[in-house]
Amino acid sequence: MINKDQLEHPLRLSLQLNLSAGTRFVLFKGTQVILGEDHSPFLEEHQARALLAKNTPLFIGFTKEDNTSDIYTARINDDQPLPEGLMTSNLRSLVLLEHPTLPKLLGRARQLLDWHENHKFCGRCGGKTEQVPQEYSFKCNGCNLFFYPRISPCVIVLVKKGDHCLLARGTQRVNNFYSTLAGFMEPGETPEQAVKREVWEESGIKVKNIRYFGSQSWPFPSQLMLGFIADYRAGDIQINPDELEDAQWFHFDDLPTFPPITSIAGRLIEEGVREYREGH
Repeated sequence: MINKDQLEHPLRLSLQLNLSAGTRFVLFKGTQVILGEDHSPFLEEHQARALLAKNTPLFIGFTKEDNTSDIYTARINDDQPLPEGLMTSNLRSLVLLEHPTLPKLLGRARQLLDWHENHKFCGRCGGKTEQVPQEYSFKCNGCNLFFYPRISPCVIVLVKKGDHCLLARGTQRVNNFYSTLAGFMEPGETPEQAVKREVWEESGIKVKNIRYFGSQSWPFPSQLMLGFIADYRAGDIQINPDELEDAQWFHFDDLPTFPPITSIAGRLIEEGVREYREGH
């Protein structure tokens, strides 16, 4: 696996984590993050070594504070017991914390681990791959194909209709939130074209006046969410039952429970509320 010395330009993470100098480890048990007794995801070296066995950790960055801490990540087996005092936490809840850099680091760790585990062999010729020094990439020994960490662009959009916005619940939801519509971009599409297609396919609504809002890295498993706000153009709600359980127009004064503002979905809805109140 990648270590610090193999990388010419390792990521400098401006983390304000109050970590003392030394090596720290972000460890996963399956998709869960392992936490220490202080509920921190940054385990000290003696705690991590007891769990890693033969797993070689992957270097992901270091803090840029007075006391520099090198940070590594690794995944242990699902059935491996944890020592007393350690526990696991859902990654999604940690990614949604209000912290300037911690969600970024945890998402980066998850995505790099997935990439590293999923590209041991070439998808074109089946040959074995090897780590390329000084960068995050694998190279096939057979056909020289390179494999870089995968990032999948998605669009997510708040659709406005006067004093209302279109919110929905997906069939695969992990909570009871109503949220904005979202979907993966397809080859050959622009983000704006993807917005029109996704909204139409999922809800039967046509949109116009699409404007970019912002973005968010989302490690489930490796999305880059591109946020937009759009206006209603035509159509009545006709949900795609394969994608949505329900979709409704909600007045900005009477919104259902929606995602926190640490997610781009929550920020899009908050922006819609702000624009509504400014206009009244």
